[in-house]
Amino acid sequence: MSARHSAAPSGAARKLSLPALALAICSFVLFARSAEAAPKDAQAQKALKQAMEEDYLDTKFVEAEEKLRKAFETCGDSGCGKPVKAKLYIALGIILGGGKGKKTDARNAFIEALKLDKKAAPDPDYVTSDIKTIFEEAQKKAGSGGGTSEPPPADEGPLTVSPIPQQKVNTPVPIYVALDDDTAKEVTSVVVKYLGTGASSPKELKLERSGKAYKGNIPCNSVRKKGTLSYWVIAKDRKSKEVATSGSEESPLTTEIVDEVDGKAPSWPGFAPPEQCKGGGGGDAGGDDTSGSSKRQCIDDKDCPSGEQCSNNECLRKPGESSGDGGGGSDSGEGDTGSDEGRKNWITLTFAPDFTIISGEDICGFKDAYKGETPSEAFNPAFVCAKNPEAEKPSRYLGQPTPGQGNNVNTGFGVSTMRLNLGYDRVIIAGFSLGARVGYVFNGTNEDFASFIPVHAEARAAYTFGNNPWKDQVVRPWIFLSGGFAQVDTAVEVDVLEDGEACGAADPNDNASDCTVESESGGIEPRIQTVRAIQQAGLGFAGGGAGVSFVPVGLFEINLGLKFAVTFPVVVPVLSPEVGIGFGF
Repeated sequence: MSARHSAAPSGAARKLSLPALALAICSFVLFARSAEAAPKDAQAQKALKQAMEEDYLDTKFVEAEEKLRKAFETCGDSGCGKPVKAKLYIALGIILGGGKGKKTDARNAFIEALKLDKKAAPDPDYVTSDIKTIFEEAQKKAGSGGGTSEPPPADEGPLTVSPIPQQKVNTPVPIYVALDDDTAKEVTSVVVKYLGTGASSPKELKLERSGKAYKGNIPCNSVRKKGTLSYWVIAKDRKSKEVATSGSEESPLTTEIVDEVDGKAPSWPGFAPPEQCKGGGGGDAGGDDTSGSSKRQCIDDKDCPSGEQCSNNECLRKPGESSGDGGGGSDSGEGDTGSDEGRKNWITLTFAPDFTIISGEDICGFKDAYKGETPSEAFNPAFVCAKNPEAEKPSRYLGQPTPGQGNNVNTGFGVSTMRLNLGYDRVIIAGFSLGARVGYVFNGTNEDFASFIPVHAEARAAYTFGNNPWKDQVVRPWIFLSGGFAQVDTAVEVDVLEDGEACGAADPNDNASDCTVESESGGIEPRIQTVRAIQQAGLGFAGGGAGVSFVPVGLFEINLGLKFAVTFPVVVPVLSPEVGIGFGF
């Protein structure tokens, strides 16, 4: 019995051996797969699902992109498996290409996905004709080793740097920085700090303004060797305060310097790619470097500063011209900012009407007009008065008005002389300039009894606000002090009542009673008449003012200003608005 009893378990064991073995194998496989799965896969897949099935379908493309980029950060270098990271890249490509219209960035994302998983492909539910075309391009590029080593750069918001995955060795790297409307209003300068291939300390390049964008070329001297070029961008306001940035010294933007670029060579939008510097690629080849050029837009050589020529619609140094070489640091070395500090000589043409503050009591005539001698005791020596002002040849009024009866001007502005001046200004140091004006003066009174000198001569010292206003500032506010030689004539008409007693009127108290005695003008004066009172001021003046210049192109400016001056020895306040144009060289 005991033997038969003990045989049963042995048989049962033989019957259960196959199922047990299968269970053991399955358990081992599941455990092995679990062990193979990366620790951050679940988080990444959750973010992927939310980004595509929620945000993307709701056209919340910015939120969808942010979730995927946070997923990349979560994955790091080894937190996610290659298939999961490939799916993240595919989703990022769909968002960039299908949602935000960034086809180049989308293609680069697809390339990265294919590098991780050759079988990676967009979900058919999200495929459009554009996505299909972009993905097919990526497949071709991935087969030739194209693509980038990082996710495509995110939209920087106020400041966006055009991505440059690769550049040919010994060829300037074209940097193009776009600003949004609000940021463009604040920013007055943009600089790129960079570490050339093999360099140990950063250098700085100041970019040139181009509309709402800034552009410049990192010079050949920094990319003579193959390797990685690192750089970061800083936008500043007029007080040199940082407004926006892209990249940093700790986490820079990068461009691979290679023998040959995969695909189209990088360039500024609308410009041809920069040419390779002399000496070819690789090694430490020398040769001429155009990196210190002003990079101004041009049509022909006449639009470029001395020592430069127009090539591909930009001003570049002529072959053999020195671009400067030396250590790194702000505004030094490799000709980063070039030798052109802006046009320092300016010829101006200005029109300026004068408005004087005029007033007075008993301004015309003499106190001794009827004493038988040439009158000499004028009521107001600052005024010369003319009879018959509308006549072809008016004569001087030499009568004797009744004091306190008319013959006055209420305080106010009077239209005076007008000036057309030719000027020259020379920039001495940044912002400070000295200049001169000479011109012809209109609307003065020049008769036998009133001489007028129609000449304007002026010296001027001005300060223009800005870091380097003469080079890259479109709007240039300025202030100035001036002094010189000028005559200012202001004419107004007044009514005078001849003194009845002095002129021999039968009834001096009756304004209708005529004069009977001739005045020194050689005739009988009417009891009431209108004369023209001319205030002559000068011949010296001193004053100052302010204004603004608008510079649509580098060699031309439109000027608007306002000058306040005081004449002497006859003291008269003068206000003169100015409008003019200028040409720089």
